[in-house]
Amino acid sequence: MWFLTILNAIFKKTWRMLLDVLQDAEKDILKNAMKIPQRKSKKHETLGGILAMLDA
Repeated sequence: MWFLTILNAIFKKTWRMLLDVLQDAEKDILKNAMKIPQRKSKKHETLGGILAMLDA
């Protein structure tokens, strides 16, 4: 929803409104963004790890 508001602020050159909308969009994105867990091991990406998986 905020994308059209951003475009509107750009075309009307209302820079304060643009800043406010961008800050609201940033808050919304950070609040709703999915957090993906980091992989701690890459054993399956090495030759030894692949061979170990094939032997299992």
